[in-house]
Parts: sequence; C-alpha cells; structure tokens
Amino acid sequence: MLVVVVFTSCDNVILEPANPTEQIAVNLRADIYQTSTYVSNDQWEATDEVGLYMKKTGQPLTAAGAVYSDAANVKMNIVGQTLTSSPPIMYPASGNVDFVAYYPYTASVNPDFAVPVNIAGQEAGLPVEILYSNNATSQAPADLPVTLNFNY
Repeated sequence: MLVVVVFTSCDNVILEPANPTEQIAVNLRADIYQTSTYVSNDQWEATDEVGLYMKKTGQPLTAAGAVYSDAANVKMNIVGQTLTSSPPIMYPASGNVDFVAYYPYTASVNPDFAVPVNIAGQEAGLPVEILYSNNATSQAPADLPVTLNFNY
C-alpha cells in the first residue's frame, strides 16, 4: 500500500475582521473661523460647551426621523479643539451623516430646533455670541477627525 501525503501552503490568507459590524465613535474638532467673540484670540475656553445634532445626509433638521435619537442636542465639551461627550456619539451602522452644531449649548432647545438666546451679559456693539456649524456633510464612518467650522 502506497500512501501519498501532499503538503500545500497558501501565501494569500485573508483575515476577516473580528467584528465587522462594530460601530465607530464620532471624532470631531471645532474651529472658529472669521470670528471675533468673547473667546480670546478665537480660541475655545475649557468651559465652553457645544450642542450637536447628527442627522441623515441630505435630510432637513427635523425630529421626524432625520435626527438620530442618540445624537440630538448632545452636550459636547471642548478639550483643546476636540469635542467630546459621555457616552461618545457613535456613527450609525450604515449610511452617511451630516453634523449641525451650535454654541453655546443649552438643554432647552425647542422641538422646532429654535435655540433660546440670552445676551444680557454681552457688551453693546458686539455681535450676538451665537455660533453655528453646518459644514460637515455626507460623512462616512471613519476614525479620522471631522472639523466643524463655526461662524456667526
């Protein structure tokens, strides 16, 4: 009886990711452009807070499904120029998103997304101290930071 043993090897091994459906945390940076505000030298202060909405790409800012429920008026803290929240905001499992943000954060945003403004402590002649960002559109889930450009 003759036994033939054949040894083969394969150099083209493709490894599957451990969890291909794992969500990616949103990584955001906040820049102030063409702005002169209370913030010295157009820099954020450690106590500044930003309100953030994450919505389906191309959809209007409405409560009727366009805004992700876990990313509706999220209070974001600023560390340097990085925006953080606890728990972190996660990209959806599929589809691209748009980010809409405003400063200063307030918990009392109306259902129609009107932001109440209190300028009682502001010096006369200065522009109203409300900033917004809506430049980050059609963002696919990625580890790279997305920069939100804030303007009046």
